[in-house]
Amino acid sequence: MSLAAAATTAVGAALFGADQASAACAALAVVFLATYAFRATAGRWLGAGLVLLAAAVASRLWHPVDVVPPPPGAGRAGTVWMVASLDGERLTGVLLLLALTVLVVAVHRLPGVRRSRWPVVAAAGLGLVPLVVAAAGLANEAADSRWPLPTDPWPLLVVVLPELVAAVLCAVVAVVGACRAPGRSVLIAGALTLEVAVVADLLRVADMWSLVTLVSTLVDEGGAFLLSTGVSVGEPTLADRLMDPDPCAALLVAAALIGSALLALAAVRAVPDR
Repeated sequence: MSLAAAATTAVGAALFGADQASAACAALAVVFLATYAFRATAGRWLGAGLVLLAAAVASRLWHPVDVVPPPPGAGRAGTVWMVASLDGERLTGVLLLLALTVLVVAVHRLPGVRRSRWPVVAAAGLGLVPLVVAAAGLANEAADSRWPLPTDPWPLLVVVLPELVAAVLCAVVAVVGACRAPGRSVLIAGALTLEVAVVADLLRVADMWSLVTLVSTLVDEGGAFLLSTGVSVGEPTLADRLMDPDPCAALLVAAALIGSALLALAAVRAVPDR
């Protein structure tokens, strides 16, 4: 029953894509997956990790918005800049990091056997691919931004570091899952799918950081050449999604939910004692 409810709400989350309705549906779907994982003794830790993951998704419902006033002396030509607060992104990243930490412990506690090392090597290699993409994207974002300079990437890393470590932990889950039995392939697939979704969200946050710092720099410098333009880097509304659909947003939501569902399924299959 919980799995069917999760599937139903997951479809709603993917259809809404990247707005708050999607976050609410996705959080509810992950909660249903957590109750499904709790059915197995081996899935109790994994269920706890999924509950934290649901909290990370739900935190997007309360992301604040910062209002940056126009530069002094702009007069009527000045506009008010509406930008998403990076504090909300940090909160989501920290919750995501906590969720992945618990998931690593959960997968490590699943029954394991000594087998060929090649599945472990393959899982490690596949897990490195999204991390390389993330590193390249962050380096490009730091190089293209006006502030900070490429020689000082720390302000960017402060924002994305929790999700970057969470992506690394997804790869760790895949490697540890390669030693588990049964359901090893399901564990690996779930961890890698979730890693792809985390890396995609990490790059989105990095792009948001770039826009926020650009706006702040323009305001500090007087930015007269963009005073007639408004800037908004918040999540699109449902009306925006209907007028200008973005299939990538729906695919990323679906990837995160599929990864979570595969991990829950693997936990139940590991010890089918209930």
